[in-house]
Amino acid sequence: MKKRAALAVLLLAAGLAALPLGGCEFMLKREFYTSAPHSLQHGGTDISEGNVIKNYYALKDAILNTVYAGKTDETFRLNEYGGDMEKDIENIIADIMKSDPICAYAVSSINFEPVKILSLQEATLSITYKRGMEEVDKIEQAVNTNEFEQKMALKMAQYQKNSCIYIINYFDYTYDAYTRILSSYYGEDGASVGLESINLAFYPESGVKRIIETDVRYINSDMVLSRKREIIKEEASRIASQIFLEQQIEETGGNDGAVARVLYDWVIDNIEYDSDAQSAAEEAKGRQIKTDEYTAYGAFAYKKAAGEGIALAYQALCKAAGLDAYIVIGEDLNGNTSVWSLVNIEGEYYHIDAGEGIKSKVSGNDLERDAFFAISDEQMQKTKLWDVKYYTASDTMSYEERRSEEAAATENV
Repeated sequence: MKKRAALAVLLLAAGLAALPLGGCEFMLKREFYTSAPHSLQHGGTDISEGNVIKNYYALKDAILNTVYAGKTDETFRLNEYGGDMEKDIENIIADIMKSDPICAYAVSSINFEPVKILSLQEATLSITYKRGMEEVDKIEQAVNTNEFEQKMALKMAQYQKNSCIYIINYFDYTYDAYTRILSSYYGEDGASVGLESINLAFYPESGVKRIIETDVRYINSDMVLSRKREIIKEEASRIASQIFLEQQIEETGGNDGAVARVLYDWVIDNIEYDSDAQSAAEEAKGRQIKTDEYTAYGAFAYKKAAGEGIALAYQALCKAAGLDAYIVIGEDLNGNTSVWSLVNIEGEYYHIDAGEGIKSKVSGNDLERDAFFAISDEQMQKTKLWDVKYYTASDTMSYEERRSEEAAATENV
């Protein structure tokens, strides 16, 4: 900062050397605007020392780059400015405090003092910050919401609690950042544990560019969380191996569909549905603390879990068995948050809801049990809703229907 200030003074002094001294002495005591690049530099007009600000856009760029440089005060020289300087500065300040992510995130207030001498106008800005430049320098960038999710997935896997990400292209106004971060928490291996809360702040609250500040809390230490994850993976691998040793796969042909089915049946036959925990989750709109009842750890260790824990247990088994699967976050027809699996079987994706399958066990109706195994989007939408743009489209029919169709086609050959 001191080097930039010294450079500005030296350049100013050189420029004034050719001017008459009378009437200009006051200028020698001022530091004039010079741009100072920041890692999140505004991409507008490049204004450097010696260039005179002559229009609204150049003035806006100058103010923004002063903020990005972390300066607390700055003086701008406007010569033959084509507008109402005071009104324009007021409008610019109001605009950038509402629309610019860095200003919304880091700045408390911007004030200015105008001075006019003949055709020369000056404005001295005073900027108060609520964040230091060291905090601004830690902000990461993401080109779009997809890259934001990728970054968050890595952070969640490492139990990183705080982050701040500048999304350059935030054009999806229906984007649900909380749900997408929750999806990052679930990951792909079903070994998610211990989430206490996800708190988000947006700077600004709307707009095509935003900073999202996240504060993620866990109920256990990193060491305990890591150990629970290891236990989930170990137990899922043991159970899958046990199923293979019992030759259930070989008896049905050993394909992905057979693997997905025996894992589904194992979950239904060995895990009890925790109705009390499920009710608590519904009351919390899916934002309850993720204690053991809502994890694969609880499902494997206590053989009892809420729908979320059951879905994660099935997900962990799929991962251990080599199936491509991931968690879907949606809701039932009553608006209660619900999660289940989307599984790749022989090149097509199908919905598998082991939690609903367990509930059907009470009735003893095999048709109800089968109703939630490897079904299509259309069939799943009879009981669940989800944001389809975030998930791979399923096959147009259930897996069993697909098999029947292929068998019929083979017979006709």
